[in-house]
Amino acid sequence: MRRVSRPGEPPAAPRGSPLNDLLVFVYDRSSDSVLVGPVGFRGSRAPSVLEFGGRVIVLTRSGNVRRRVPADIRPRPYMRPALSRSLAKIPRQFRDQVR
Repeated sequence: MRRVSRPGEPPAAPRGSPLNDLLVFVYDRSSDSVLVGPVGFRGSRAPSVLEFGGRVIVLTRSGNVRRRVPADIRPRPYMRPALSRSLAKIPRQFRDQVR
């Protein structure tokens, strides 16, 4: 069975899972800064709730009965730690890319 991450840990995402590939670093020329964030989650609050925590509605099932119940998700930061680990690499990655 897959282990669920504990609050304060990054989300439990096995190597090769989409979560690992959906963080993007983009240079914003207008503000001379780098934006970091998830892509590929149209209309979903999942990235924000994983990073900062929040209240969501989850679908539960017991036999043939499905129910929507509120759940409080505690933060499982992954974007901020990824940025912290990557800060030193960013200038090299963008060298010769920004004009």
